[in-house]
Amino acid sequence: MSELKCKMELTINYDPKSDALALSSGESRDASVLLETEGHAVIDLPDEESYVAVGLEVIGISAYMPLGKRGYSEATDVLTIGDDVACATLVAENEDLIAYWRPDESDPQDMAPIGLGLRNASKHLAPLMSDFRHSPEAEKVL
Repeated sequence: MSELKCKMELTINYDPKSDALALSSGESRDASVLLETEGHAVIDLPDEESYVAVGLEVIGISAYMPLGKRGYSEATDVLTIGDDVACATLVAENEDLIAYWRPDESDPQDMAPIGLGLRNASKHLAPLMSDFRHSPEAEKVL
């Protein structure tokens, strides 16, 4: 079996009490935008003018875990958080983080985030999957 190579190193933090996940690339984060899904997700950006994700925070990560439950493609090893990413008009890639955007319905001059993809999800989330298997939330799901 070959070892998966990740393009970037992400810091992963999981809080089982709030079922919250935080991913950080370590790059400077000076802005954030809310992505409303079944839970809540926040995409971290380097500044207010950028569309490139440098991190992600998800409350309700158990909706996506274990991998394969929702939003995960085993063929590409990408976990997608958000809906309707196929209708994105702007895709901003930052190595293993992919931010999906479309024009904001209330102000078409602005862009609204509609999803975030995590490449090499099984590798990046391996520590979470280990912690997740031992959390009370995981026991309810599994």
